[in-house]
Amino acid sequence: MSKSKKKANRKKQKKAKVHGVQKLVFDYLESLLSDPEAGGNTRADTAVDNECIATEEPLEHQGLDTATEEVVTIESTIENTAEPEPEPEPEPEPEPEPVAAQGVAREINCVLIKMHGLNLAIPFEYVEGAVQLSSVSLTLDAGHDWCLGRFGEITSTTNVIDTALCLIPERYSPELAKYNELIILSGRHWALACDELVKSIRIPADKVSWAGPNNPRKWLWGTYMEERCAILDIPELMKQFDQAF
Repeated sequence: MSKSKKKANRKKQKKAKVHGVQKLVFDYLESLLSDPEAGGNTRADTAVDNECIATEEPLEHQGLDTATEEVVTIESTIENTAEPEPEPEPEPEPEPEPVAAQGVAREINCVLIKMHGLNLAIPFEYVEGAVQLSSVSLTLDAGHDWCLGRFGEITSTTNVIDTALCLIPERYSPELAKYNELIILSGRHWALACDELVKSIRIPADKVSWAGPNNPRKWLWGTYMEERCAILDIPELMKQFDQAF
């Protein structure tokens, strides 16, 4: 065979091979268009890959990769520049219920007595009982002028206090002391002499004018104007009696 014929045959073979590759590529694209979900290696796809390897003319994917990188870059930019979603506002905490003023809902149960022209309120929690002075036999106490005497058994005696002399010595007058009743205090060691046991009363604590720490009358707990009475601080009084006896 002449050189010219051999050259012509090689051209024809090369041209036929190129046309074969083009046909396979065309068939592959047609299959993708007709079936968009086809993502696996089809026979046409495999044939294209084989032909590209055989002819050492691989398909270029550089353009696809570049486009993909551009898309990723754009999406990243959009995500970075997008405004963050506002955080949900915290639910407001419930407002605490107002605390009641000290003593508003509290009452002091007292027994009201008259003594030397004064009204005195004695809290019930410190009262053991009440008796008439005429119903007891007093043993006189010569050692303490503020003690009228004592009654009861030798092992358990009750000392009767001259209440006016102890509480208001500057106003005390024997003529005005008309003691008829005894209020026995808790522990039954002390009893307050009074002119009259008036009644039991309930004193709202928020209506009381409380005595301050610098009050010279330590026995005064406070005053209640509606009954015009002084409320006695019984623990303080008994402490003074114990110290002085």
